[in-house]
Amino acid sequence: PALVGRVLPLAAGIGLAGYAVVGAAMDFVGRRFAAVLFLALGAASTVVCFTAESTTTIAVSYVAVMLLQAVWSVIGTITSEIFPTALRATANAVSNNLIGRLGMVLSGFLVGSLSVGLAGSVGNAVALLALAPLVAIPVVLCFVPETRGRALEEIAHA
Repeated sequence: PALVGRVLPLAAGIGLAGYAVVGAAMDFVGRRFAAVLFLALGAASTVVCFTAESTTTIAVSYVAVMLLQAVWSVIGTITSEIFPTALRATANAVSNNLIGRLGMVLSGFLVGSLSVGLAGSVGNAVALLALAPLVAIPVVLCFVPETRGRALEEIAHA
């Protein structure tokens, strides 16, 4: 309990700092690289967090998971930038509210189903599902244009 009391506020603070880190990363290395980096590290830290047995490893990886939740800023930025103004609101609504919320609902069902079956535990089920964002990496690399330093009008006409 004492460790949890120290780790949770630390993770929350570092999680907030993650948004500044990812913002700087998007401007410095680009949206695509920042997305790939945060998706990969987020998946890895979640797997470690939910399969580790050492208290220290769990605590450190949990702090990393919270930091890497800032990936949603990259995804939101990319989604906002790659769609023309006339479609931007609809694209964000469909990608975030329809597809994103469907994933949130299904993930709880899948964790429960996998934990009593294939994965054998809740931790293993979460770790298995944590690999799902890795599917987005080739999609980002192959189909998402880099938008760093480009005007929205330029992106819309590309």
